[in-house]
Amino acid sequence: MAKATDVRNFYEARAKELIKDLRLERGMLYSDLAKKLKDYGATRTEQALINRINRSHKQFAFALMVLDALGAEFLEIPKPKELYPEGHKPGEALTKAGAARRIQKLLKK
Repeated sequence: MAKATDVRNFYEARAKELIKDLRLERGMLYSDLAKKLKDYGATRTEQALINRINRSHKQFAFALMVLDALGAEFLEIPKPKELYPEGHKPGEALTKAGAARRIQKLLKK
């Protein structure tokens, strides 16, 4: 069985990678992300955002660990109702069946 510190280190590294990879994949600078977060009511300077992400990755890592322990394989990020695409039902893709239905709907378009 893996040591608790090894498991924690794995999830902490993955949490940092997820945020970094998504940001780079979308070609977003931290300043761009800070501007986008204003739409969500989170006003941060670029440096404050960098500091917050660096501090908060341990909380995110713990959330990933809990989701894994619960057997989550797919996760749809909850959004305020006004940000949902037309016809989307909150929580629809939180299960494998919900994710499959959502993919089928998207493929039909």
